[in-house]
Amino acid sequence: MLKTIRGSLMLLTAAFIWGTAFVAQSKGMDYVEPFTYNAVRTLIGGIVLIPVVFIFGDKNSNKVTAKTSKNIKMSLIGGIICGLVESILKFV
Repeated sequence: MLKTIRGSLMLLTAAFIWGTAFVAQSKGMDYVEPFTYNAVRTLIGGIVLIPVVFIFGDKNSNKVTAKTSKNIKMSLIGGIICGLVESILKFV
């Protein structure tokens, strides 16, 4: 019963945030260009996620092995490529 109520409240909160963000985005686009707006929105999202990564990050990953280093490097390269492709496709 408690899980059902908790799940419903989480869904309601997500819907509320999504709905208010849509209105804010619509109004924000009246004042700045689309590329600037998207860049600032992404920057704010990244800044907000930095504390989440440190709070919920893996506490036992003090050792960086060659395999995890390679995985991090490949993820970073893949993320950069995806970001570049997305930026290019927005202008097409």
